[in-house]
Amino acid sequence: MIKLKNKLIISAMVFTLALITMQLSIYATNENIEIVQNNNNDYLIYVKDNLDKDFNFAFSNNKNEDKALLKFKKAETDSTEEANRIAFVNSTTINLFKNPTYMWVKDNNENYIIDGIQIDLKESIDAKKLSDISNITKVIPADTKQTNTTETEVNGKKITTTVGKVVLQKTKGSYEYIIVKLPYMDEYEKLMKLATRISEFNNETDMYTKISIYKDFNKLVEELRPNSDSNWIKVENNEIEQPKDAEDGTQYVLWINENNGNESKQDVQFLTSTKKVSEEKITEKITTKLPVTYDNNLLLVVLVILVILAIVAGTRIKTLNKRKKQI
Repeated sequence: MIKLKNKLIISAMVFTLALITMQLSIYATNENIEIVQNNNNDYLIYVKDNLDKDFNFAFSNNKNEDKALLKFKKAETDSTEEANRIAFVNSTTINLFKNPTYMWVKDNNENYIIDGIQIDLKESIDAKKLSDISNITKVIPADTKQTNTTETEVNGKKITTTVGKVVLQKTKGSYEYIIVKLPYMDEYEKLMKLATRISEFNNETDMYTKISIYKDFNKLVEELRPNSDSNWIKVENNEIEQPKDAEDGTQYVLWINENNGNESKQDVQFLTSTKKVSEEKITEKITTKLPVTYDNNLLLVVLVILVILAIVAGTRIKTLNKRKKQI
């Protein structure tokens, strides 16, 4: 019984070590490199933190190859404006990759930057796909800065509400859309974060970082992309208003389909809702009129005449009384 127990413990330990070894092996594959496939036999390999430095590289099917026997090649430059230093696979070395292949990279001082990591060309990204992903949100031209303003009266108040909308720039063809308001699911949260990171790319962002993020972004886009059976909504007047229940600052993902004859396109926008609400109290305008007496000048004239007549009459009476006394 004790021997059986010991055997089980040993077996468990061996199995655990095997799993750890397997995980380390998986982790080591393509570690600190990103690969772009130009065509079937042409691959560009970007080495992390070494895009602006000269280096030498070598491949072998033997992980334990004697480094002194390795045939090193000088790094080349890619065709981008930055002229990044790259390792490469071409027609002369592609046959190596029919079997597990390992890579070594050393700088000009013979220091090894990469020391026998396994290379998996299946983990590369196609150059055209990379270009498509870098142009996402620009496939279907759209103005995402427009707004709609409405006014309503509620309980004696005028309420003005301004919300965001997307205006599609093309007038031909028909459009349909799907809105996903966040938070929705973890994958959409990750997609929004990657889209935000991509929007922050600038001249200081290196090619290795761009490829790494574009690959993760592309994987999520393909995973979440709605299909033809999804609940698409027809676009009216080329305008798409933000989610009705969205507050100011709510993030959402907008999928757009364009159908133009036999041609169709799909694009996605990553947006933040705008919602501004203002209230204004409605006050009644009350006009108070003066009494008619003060508004009528004719009555004033009559009053003056009566006063004059009274004075004339009083003077006449005094005159007559004086004459009587004299008689």
